[in-house]
Amino acid sequence: MVISELEPDRTERRRYPRVDRKIRVDMHFDSHGYDIRGETHDISPVGTYCQVDRPIPEMTQLKIILELPADQVKCEGTVVRSISGQNHSDLHHLAIFFHEISDEAKRKLTEFLGI
Repeated sequence: MVISELEPDRTERRRYPRVDRKIRVDMHFDSHGYDIRGETHDISPVGTYCQVDRPIPEMTQLKIILELPADQVKCEGTVVRSISGQNHSDLHHLAIFFHEISDEAKRKLTEFLGI
């Protein structure tokens, strides 16, 4: 398990550390009426940084399914940062905060991540 590294002079302030883990993530957003699939880059029990194949605007509300190897975790999240493809890439990067996640879903995710 590799936890995202910080610069030497920065202190981690997150309650839950981000863990570098690739997990399939399925997202649905009613305001645009379609589904999108992506992959996490890093994840914690309260959010993820992931890549997708199309832009999603900041503050977009999403219904999310994280595909763990033996289970699924369902939650709802908000896009807090959206970075369009760079260097002629078609991939877009999203930072998502899980604003609705049950205690059971958070427990499953915490166990899976080993934190």
